[in-house]
Amino acid sequence: MSDNQPVEAGTLVAEVDDRSLRIGVDNAEAQIAGAEANLDSLRAQIIRQQSAIEQARAVVAASEANVKFAEIDRDRTANLAAAGSVRSREEAQAQWDTQRAALQRDTAGLHSAEQQTGILNADLESGRSDLLKAQAGKASAELNLSYARLSAPVSGVVAQLRARVGGFASIGDPSLTLVPLDALYVDATFAKRNWRGSLLASPSS
Repeated sequence: MSDNQPVEAGTLVAEVDDRSLRIGVDNAEAQIAGAEANLDSLRAQIIRQQSAIEQARAVVAASEANVKFAEIDRDRTANLAAAGSVRSREEAQAQWDTQRAALQRDTAGLHSAEQQTGILNADLESGRSDLLKAQAGKASAELNLSYARLSAPVSGVVAQLRARVGGFASIGDPSLTLVPLDALYVDATFAKRNWRGSLLASPSS
């Protein structure tokens, strides 16, 4: 590219070293991949947690049945206490206490599993937010990368070229001037006596 060189619209007229900008895009893509992997992991954990909740419910149901059976056995032993052994009554009471404690333990386990599902769902929402942020970061990085290539917005002639290979560019410094030939006009003042002659003169080139 040189001064007074004609260019067509869309022609690349200048570009800057974009290695750091490409690294930014690569980092953004890596963040997106990490966020997507995290979401996949959380979804899998939620599925496993649902299975754990179903198992915990089954355990609670079994414990409730055991408590009910132990309660029936305790009451039956109490009714037969006069004819039976006091030790048998105490054993029945102890068995009921044991089953009752097991039910409380299993119920607590079920509640814990259900609470863990809520935590995982909250993490999932946070992961979705992280993915959106990563995607926005990639869009921003790609936009910055696009600024590394300067194309002619219109057809014209390059003038006042300041960009040089290996040179440094600062924000706000003009790299070149592009003069659109199809939009040129002359703003001039003529003496009245020369006005007619000017109209009849040949077009400028």
